[in-house]
Amino acid sequence: MKDNMDDLLEKALQPSAEPSAELNASILDNAKQKRRKNIWYSVPKAAVAVLVFALLCPIGVYATNLFLKQVMVTDHTMTVGNTEYYNEKDVLDAMYFDEEVIAEKVSHEEGNGDVKWLTKDVEKFDETLTCTSYRYDDYKALLADSKMHNWFSKDYELRANAIYTKTKDDTTGMEEDSIDVWFNYGEGQFRLSVTKHIKGHAKDALYSLCLDDTSNERIYKNADGIEFTLVDEVLKEGDVTITETYVMVAYDVYYGYINFDGLTEDEMHEVLDSVKISEK
Repeated sequence: MKDNMDDLLEKALQPSAEPSAELNASILDNAKQKRRKNIWYSVPKAAVAVLVFALLCPIGVYATNLFLKQVMVTDHTMTVGNTEYYNEKDVLDAMYFDEEVIAEKVSHEEGNGDVKWLTKDVEKFDETLTCTSYRYDDYKALLADSKMHNWFSKDYELRANAIYTKTKDDTTGMEEDSIDVWFNYGEGQFRLSVTKHIKGHAKDALYSLCLDDTSNERIYKNADGIEFTLVDEVLKEGDVTITETYVMVAYDVYYGYINFDGLTEDEMHEVLDSVKISEK
């Protein structure tokens, strides 16, 4: 069952000399993701931390291609990439992967006037995966430091501190950068989670977003003619039913998703109309 979103976001906004328990728990959860050759599975969590990669594959180089990759929807995933690698058992293994991961806190720093970030935390998992996470209260400052593409042509209000993480596998040399941001919109919020492959990713890798279930699949073409596949995930917490909507975006060396929570269909379309995919 997912953690209470508002509680997590409220705690994330509170200043602290140490990274929050929720941040640590989320990074640890994501570090437990299955490592499989040419396959990358992500299990989204209701928390304010970035995804940690868990992909073992040969060194590969992506050809420049700004067309969005086609999304395949199954009972438990949204998937892009080489579907020949897709296996339902792998999906279920990734969703319920519970092997213990050894986590080590390496360092914690507070920001000052010389840097844009609020805090910097370095953690190591299983003695091989090193994650350096920066926390920001300004989305544009995060983009400037991370040099990630800005997917939005509009400015949105941050709901919680934004996170930028640099991840490196010390054994394989694989590297990637990720950002994880929650924005307010209307009466709800939406999450942007983006990963940029830096080194060591297979050209034809499979990327799957694992969900409890998928329903109400539909297509929306935005003002720029970009087609997005929207899928609902229906969650039950006691007597309460919650519907969240996911959109995957994958092109060039970028992979990510937008998670809508509490937005109307029209509001989701408004956000997607502001998505601009470019080389800069």
